[in-house]
Amino acid sequence: MSTREERAQVMAALLALWEAYPDWRIGQLVANVAMMARGVEPGAVWEMSSQEVVEAVERHLARRRG
Repeated sequence: MSTREERAQVMAALLALWEAYPDWRIGQLVANVAMMARGVEPGAVWEMSSQEVVEAVERHLARRRG
């Protein structure tokens, strides 16, 4: 499973994304991160790793900033 540091990185990434999209509800946040990380693959939300979450959020926010 994830180490404490990995969990902290995931939570920081999710918070950064939520701050960028403050109107999203928690379910929308998680679903959108799963799609960012794995596309529309069935089971994406269950199978994505902590690292995939962080990388997907970082990619998305970098593109959003331009």
